[in-house]
Amino acid sequence: MKKITALILAILLGLLAFGGTSALAAEQRRTLLDEAGVKLILLKYETVGGGAISPYVMLSIRGINNTDHRVWVDLKDIKVNGVSVIGTTRSIAAHTDTGESSPLLYSVRANDVNRTVSEAALNNARTLEMRVCVEDGETYKDLADTKVSIDFIRESVKTPGSSGGGSSWPSGGSTYYGDYKELKKGSKGQAVRELQLRLIELGYLDGKADGSFGKKTIAAVRAFCSQNNLAVDNVATPDMQAKLFSSGAKAYSEPWIPLEIGQRVEWKDKRGYEMFSWRTQVVNNSKSRTIKGFELEYYITDVWGNRLLGSTITRKYTATMTVKPGKTVFSPWAAIGYYIDNVDKLYLAVTKIAFADGEVREVYEPDFYSCSFH
Repeated sequence: MKKITALILAILLGLLAFGGTSALAAEQRRTLLDEAGVKLILLKYETVGGGAISPYVMLSIRGINNTDHRVWVDLKDIKVNGVSVIGTTRSIAAHTDTGESSPLLYSVRANDVNRTVSEAALNNARTLEMRVCVEDGETYKDLADTKVSIDFIRESVKTPGSSGGGSSWPSGGSTYYGDYKELKKGSKGQAVRELQLRLIELGYLDGKADGSFGKKTIAAVRAFCSQNNLAVDNVATPDMQAKLFSSGAKAYSEPWIPLEIGQRVEWKDKRGYEMFSWRTQVVNNSKSRTIKGFELEYYITDVWGNRLLGSTITRKYTATMTVKPGKTVFSPWAAIGYYIDNVDKLYLAVTKIAFADGEVREVYEPDFYSCSFH
């Protein structure tokens, strides 16, 4: 009994000595390999060690297996800071409905041949190089062999209590895993870069991930929200990012009606109180097709929600103007002959568009966007 008590005490003391076990933890959404029907996505890496526990790096990888057999994933020729270490092997089950596995945890630990040197490298892990090898579990045929390198400093995401990614080295802090922060115009840093990389991977954003949340990123966020049944906004909310980084995120596809009502609607008096006019922003979410004209359907209501142009009447307004791919413009001013004092809301919907190549598309059951005049 005394021996058991002493053992438990030793473990507890070891954990206390271990203290903040996570020297660096960073969420990732990086594709490590996509070959021969197998895709591997790095979800998270975490360096752990100190005190009574030998240092190691934990990698969380999701496997997508579209082969008919179980496959084995092995990490070979692993080096941390240029020093040789060893890793574990994991299997991915055969193809399922989704083809996705639960996160696979890989441990990268010290090499017994040069244990002192490799433990020192793991204690201050800055870079990791390895070969990711995939083997068919039934035929033992090699399916893929890809070299991968990870720069923990450059690619790390800021962790709570740390100095963050970039050129400085994070020191301690809690695990960063799914704790998304709101990103918006003007936001900068690694979190924005990771957002952009995922938008590029899914086809919503073109170009490079520069870590700056600008107009192109806003347009990509809006397009992603529109195609993934989320509230369309100029802001990358935590909910939006959770969807974006999930396995259920839909890749970009050209929408049937790529034109949508924008965030701003303006109005003004035209002739005293007898008439007023309005105009709205419209956004071309297509990545390749120019729009040369469109039709908007609208109606207005009073404070009680009653239509002021008739209980079932809507009006249509045609604009002939060019809207290039990814661009946001204001429609021409449209006039309504009604007393502005009675108007509370304007409801708008895109019902028809004409592309520059001559194709015309029509919406038969439009969704109306509402805006308030107060």
